Amino acid sequence: MRYGYVGGGGRSAVLAHGWMSGGQGRTADGGPSDRALGRLTGWYAVALRLGSAVIHALVGPLAATSGVPAWRLRAVLVTLGAWSVFFTWLVRRAGLTGPVVLADAMVIAVLLLAQPYVVPAALTDDGTTWMLPLASTSVFILQLALRPASGVPAAVVTAG
Repeated sequence: MRYGYVGGGGRSAVLAHGWMSGGQGRTADGGPSDRALGRLTGWYAVALRLGSAVIHALVGPLAATSGVPAWRLRAVLVTLGAWSVFFTWLVRRAGLTGPVVLADAMVIAVLLLAQPYVVPAALTDDGTTWMLPLASTSVFILQLALRPASGVPAAVVTAG
């Protein structure tokens, strides 16, 4: 398999930090369109994860009522924020790889398990909750990085 490098002979001019290349600056096909698509996909996944964290930090406290202890809500939101920053670092360093997006799906699934403790029951009875977009972003990111044969089952597990 032939690997392509960006930049004429420089070791650090490789794929602009290798968004989809696993940080090694290599792609299976070194074509410019593959590199551009890899960078765009990485940026899009980071925008989804960070944007979701910011929106949840704003909306989560607005949806809280007296039935939700503030410390639980803060714990979920701080965990989401910390994970989002770490996810960004991972994607920037290693690329939008299968293990990174599967780790994202697992972290988000664990945060979704906290829903009964941070979302009032009245808001979950009708199927609406401020945590629903959190699951959606995880599903979108899975579909960006994985082939359908892997991405769809992972999305079903996250949604479940």
